[in-house]
Amino acid sequence: MKIPSLAFLILLLTGHALQWISQLLEACVPSVNSFEALSVAFPRVFEPPDLQHLAEHKLLSITQRDRRVIDYAIEFCTLAADSRWKAGPLKVIFQKGLVGHLKDELATLMLPET
Repeated sequence: MKIPSLAFLILLLTGHALQWISQLLEACVPSVNSFEALSVAFPRVFEPPDLQHLAEHKLLSITQRDRRVIDYAIEFCTLAADSRWKAGPLKVIFQKGLVGHLKDELATLMLPET
């Protein structure tokens, strides 16, 4: 068992993840005997079953709202990477999610194709 790497990882956990690992440690479950085993078990419990489908669904409803455009863009790009959609539809959805005055400003500009 590689205690230093496991201990470091456990120190970073909070909330449900910390509760989960604590119960496994108390029960001496083999999936926490190594960093490698834990890195296989952790996503099975905490990752959505279909990340691509979830990202595509979120892309259809994402908007800038009252946040900075950079915050909107970061969330959008993260979802876009998980979706594997092509650039054309992503560009349309991104622009659709912007606040009104930014859409108006973009309408007056010559934008690149991608």
